[in-house]
Amino acid sequence: MLWQVMRDAGLCIFASGGLLFVLSTIHRRIPNLPDPTLMRIIGDLMMLGGACLAVGAMAFGFFA
Repeated sequence: MLWQVMRDAGLCIFASGGLLFVLSTIHRRIPNLPDPTLMRIIGDLMMLGGACLAVGAMAFGFFA
């Protein structure tokens, strides 16, 4: 049961990181956003962290 919550949280973090990455690519049209390079780095890290959390939770759920 806890692994399902961790999986869903990981998928939400992954999706949020992807959204942040997409926002950094359309930075020229929205002038009030921070530095696009920093946004891309944070988006990449969120996507990697969310994917690791989701895959780890799915593996734990499979073996448990």
